[in-house]
Amino acid sequence: VVSRTAKPGESSLELAEIHVPSGSPMVGTALRDTDFRTARNIIVLAMKSAEGEVAYNPSSDHIIEANGTLICVGYVDQLDQLAKDVKK
Repeated sequence: VVSRTAKPGESSLELAEIHVPSGSPMVGTALRDTDFRTARNIIVLAMKSAEGEVAYNPSSDHIIEANGTLICVGYVDQLDQLAKDVKK
């Protein structure tokens, strides 16, 4: 977690880096085919590949890669759940 925008105990937005392991069910999925924005209210600001290349403001057809990192903003509980779901 990089930044908080509210006081403790309040609902807050956070900026988070979420690692996508090679066995993640999300590997190979286009952003448009995820529920990040619609159900989770999470915005993907950038995606970092395993090689360190960064795609800022990735398009909806950007593919989630194994061992990459999602750089997202959203509410704490939604980001925590995404981090768990990515590792399933």
